[in-house]
Amino acid sequence: MPFADIFQEQYKTDQLSFHAMWGCVLASPLNCHILGEDFIAQPDFKRFSRIDTDWKVEDIEGPVPVYVGSPGDPPFPPTPDYSFPIEYLPECSLKIRKHHDGLDENASVEFILSRYKSEPSLRERFISRCVSHLAAGWGLVLVDTIHFQPGNLHNVLMDRLDYPQAKFPTDVSAYVSVLRPGRTQKTWYSEYVDRIDIWRWELKLGEPFPLVPLPVRNGLAVPLDLESGFEEARRGLRL
Repeated sequence: MPFADIFQEQYKTDQLSFHAMWGCVLASPLNCHILGEDFIAQPDFKRFSRIDTDWKVEDIEGPVPVYVGSPGDPPFPPTPDYSFPIEYLPECSLKIRKHHDGLDENASVEFILSRYKSEPSLRERFISRCVSHLAAGWGLVLVDTIHFQPGNLHNVLMDRLDYPQAKFPTDVSAYVSVLRPGRTQKTWYSEYVDRIDIWRWELKLGEPFPLVPLPVRNGLAVPLDLESGFEEARRGLRL
């Protein structure tokens, strides 16, 4: 099924719900047929931040899992110098992790929400997260199907990385881009050269999705079939 703008007003489609379905559909063939035994694809979708609500000590049953100190000691930690409100990013991604080690992540497919494009604070935090992923050596896939809304976060990321040559034209609002961190050594005695490989595709209404490389690690990549996942997610949500 070719690319379609399913987030227009007449569809009233919840973006996080659709992307969660899409991520789950993509994870199945990756885990069953494509990724080796060392890796696992795990959807990571949360409407709210994974940060928990603060505990109230009086509500905790049993031993309090915090530092108590000696009787008469002042409270610890002391009152913060500053405290300001902030909205944490919702999770909307498909993570590739080392199997049996949930902390060792190797790649992330990031599904872009319209709020990332329209709200400057969320946009800035999303870009910072992408930069952090790349700095840690993760492969990164950006999937933006919010065709009706202008803005291009790939271009914002390229500005942050100081590489404007890899930007899309300014009128491109739906796209897929892949960023793969890498390191080469021309000869055994030469210094290493770090790089980021970039692939880009504009998504056009009525045209098929590209078959994109999903970077796993050490320059290796596996195919990511976005189109079949998009079709299955639409069928599953009756769109």
